[in-house]
Amino acid sequence: MEQTMEGSEAPSQTTMRIQNGMIRTDISEELSTIADTKAGEVMTIIHPAKMVSVISQPKGEAAPKLPNVPTPKYTATGMTEKVDGYECNIVKMEMGEMTSTFWVAKSYPDYDKIKAEMATIKPASGAPETPKELEGLILKTSTVGPKYLGIVTIKSVKIEEIPADVFKAPTGYTVSRQ
Repeated sequence: MEQTMEGSEAPSQTTMRIQNGMIRTDISEELSTIADTKAGEVMTIIHPAKMVSVISQPKGEAAPKLPNVPTPKYTATGMTEKVDGYECNIVKMEMGEMTSTFWVAKSYPDYDKIKAEMATIKPASGAPETPKELEGLILKTSTVGPKYLGIVTIKSVKIEEIPADVFKAPTGYTVSRQ
């Protein structure tokens, strides 16, 4: 999945690969992250320094407690708009001081396959169900908050087998665990 991000910072393009509970995000030529949602580990890869930092999430009683956050309120606006040629329903979400707008494509090609792969990265317990208003592929998100403004737009999605080494620390990099 390739997407662009615009907002408070300079615009950027990221590539995200998801397979079997693993997520690799190439944020720039200098920085990548790999999350193993099953093992609860996140690798941060700093390419110019050839360094990898691995952080393991505590489990069980040692796991951090989630802060008490407001419950999001979703509203289907009844409006539609095309994003990259796909008809999208526009959905608003309010949560505390933050407001997001989602452009949701209900009939994106291979959406069932994309949805099945996305399901592999959700935590096993405690993950809220996807609200019915967001059923479909979210092609664009605009978020506004007191200290944040951002727009994320998906540019392309490919369904393909990803080599396992894409989700490993690159050969020759120094790995440290925290």
